[in-house]
Amino acid sequence: MLEDAMWLPDEREYFFERDPGVFRFIHNYLRYGEVHLPTGFCGPLLEKELDEWGIPLGLDIQRCCLGPVISSKFKVDSLRKFENHLEPDIIKPSYWIHSPRWQAFRAKVWQVIDVAPRVIHQSTMKHRGSTDSNAFSITSRYDYPSRKVSASDDCLNDDDDDGVEAQSTGRDFSRSLANSVLKNQSLRLPLQSGEGLNQLLAVQPRLIISSLSTREKLIMRWARRLYVTYETLIVTAAVLVFMLSTVDQYRIPIRTDGSSPEVENSTQNTGTNRTSITLPIPSIVKMDVFFSITITIDVLTRMVFCPAIRPWLFSLYTLIDILSLVPFYCELILYEMIHHKAFVNAEDWLVRLMSIEGYVVILKVFVVLRLFRVLRRHRGTRVLLYTIRTTFLDMCIIVILILESALFFGAAIYFTDDNFNNIPRGFWWALITMSTVGYGDLVPTHTVGYVVAMICVITGTLLMSYTIPVLVNHFILYYDHADQLAMVKQMHRSAKRKARSRNMSKYAQKALSSARVLMNNTLNNAVAKVNSTIQLSARTMEVKDPGLVVEKKQRAVSEDNLSMGTN
Repeated sequence: MLEDAMWLPDEREYFFERDPGVFRFIHNYLRYGEVHLPTGFCGPLLEKELDEWGIPLGLDIQRCCLGPVISSKFKVDSLRKFENHLEPDIIKPSYWIHSPRWQAFRAKVWQVIDVAPRVIHQSTMKHRGSTDSNAFSITSRYDYPSRKVSASDDCLNDDDDDGVEAQSTGRDFSRSLANSVLKNQSLRLPLQSGEGLNQLLAVQPRLIISSLSTREKLIMRWARRLYVTYETLIVTAAVLVFMLSTVDQYRIPIRTDGSSPEVENSTQNTGTNRTSITLPIPSIVKMDVFFSITITIDVLTRMVFCPAIRPWLFSLYTLIDILSLVPFYCELILYEMIHHKAFVNAEDWLVRLMSIEGYVVILKVFVVLRLFRVLRRHRGTRVLLYTIRTTFLDMCIIVILILESALFFGAAIYFTDDNFNNIPRGFWWALITMSTVGYGDLVPTHTVGYVVAMICVITGTLLMSYTIPVLVNHFILYYDHADQLAMVKQMHRSAKRKARSRNMSKYAQKALSSARVLMNNTLNNAVAKVNSTIQLSARTMEVKDPGLVVEKKQRAVSEDNLSMGTN
C-alpha cells in the first residue's frame, strides 16, 4: 500500500493522492476489517478507488453495501451494450456504378427511404489520386488502428444529420499516429521534412461523407417525413383492402360452366350457386393490383439505391417484402386465368387451385410487418425491440412457469369437476383464467372446482405481477438513456451553432496558431529522428558487411558508365 505513497519528511507522514471522501471508509477497514462503502458515490468510481487501495471488488465488502456497487456496474455494462446496439451497421458498399454523382445521389435517396448505415469507402488511385492511394497502401501495410465510433459519440456528433453517411473524425487517429511515430523508432514513413501534420492527416483512413447545406438538410428532413407518411398510408390501405376482400358482401361467386361471373346481391346468391368458390369484386381486385405494383416499385427502388446488394438481399425486411408480394401476384395470375375462362368445365382443378391459393393468401399478413420498417425509425420501437431481445431468457422463464401452472390446474380441474371431460380443455380453461381474461366458455360446477379456480386465479395474478416488471424496468432504463443521448445530441448541436456564430478572440487565434506550429515542429523532428536512425542502422550494416560496400560501389560505377554511354 505504501508503494504509491509519498513520504513528507517535514511532516513525517505519508501522503496519498486519493479521494478524501473514500479514505475514511478505507481507514475504517484497517480498523475493523470490514468495508462499508459510502452512499451517493458512483459505482465505477468506487471500484477504481478500491482497486487503487488494493481491495478487489467483493473482498471484505459487506452485503449491505455491495448492492449499489454491483447494480451500478450492471447498469453501466448494460447501457454500453445498448449504445453499441444503436450504432448503424458498418457495410462495404458495392460500386456497380462508379460515378461520384451517382453515389452521392444514391446515398441521399437511401437516407430518405431507410436508415443510413455507416459505409466505409476505401481510397483508390481512381477516386482519390496518387497521394491518397499511397496513404491507403501505407495504412493497409502497417495496419494502423482505426477509431471506433461509439453510440455516445454518434449521438454527440451531428454529422449523421449533416451528411448522408456517418463520418469519423481524424483527430484521434492523427494523435495515435503521432504517438506511434514517437514511440516506434523502426517505423518508416515516406514523409519529407516540410510536410508535417498535413501529410500525416492525409495518411489516415477516412469515411467519406457528402456535406449538406442547411437548405438541403431541410429538404431531406421533409422528404423523409413525406416518405414515411406515404408508406404508412400505402400499407394501411393494402391491409384494409385485404380485410374487405374476406367479407361476403364484397365477394362474388364464379361459375365453372363457361358463364361469366355476375355481381349479384350476396343474400340472393347464397343458395343458388352450384359452387361455393368466390372471388373479390372487381374494384377490390383493382385496388389490390395497384397496391401490389406500388409495393413492388418500392422494393425495386430499394434494390437500386441500397448501399450493398448482398446485405440488403438477405435482410429480414427484404424477406418480408418478398413474402408479402407472393400472394398478390398469385391472385393476379388466378384472376387472369379465370377472366380468360381457362377453367371452363374444369371444376376439380379450380377447386384444388383455389384451396392452395387460400393458404398462399395467408402470406398477405406480412404486409402489416412492413410497418415495422417505418416504426424502427422511432426511438421507442428500437428500445422496445432491444428490450425484448435482452430479456428473452426471462420471458421464456415466465412462459414456462405459466404453462406449467396451467397444466397443473388443468389436470386438477379435470379430476375434481365433471364439466371438464379431458385435460386439454382443462389446460385451456386454466390458461385463460390465469391470464385474467375469462371467456366463460368453460366454468367449474362443483365446490372443489371453485376452490381450484380460486387458487388458479391467485397464482396467475402473482405470476403476472412479479414477472412482467422485469421487462418494464429494462425498457424504462434503456428508454431513459436513449432520451438522455438525444438530449445531449441536441445540446451539442446548439453549442456548435453558438460556437460558429461567436467570433474567436485574437488571443485564441494566436494560441491556436502557436499550437499548430508546435505540433508541426514536433512531427518534423520526430520524422527527422526516424530517418537519421534508419540511415545510422544502414551504415552499421555496411560496416559489418564490407561486401555491401563493394557491391554498392560497383553499382555506382556501372550506372556512371551507362550514363556516359548514353551521352
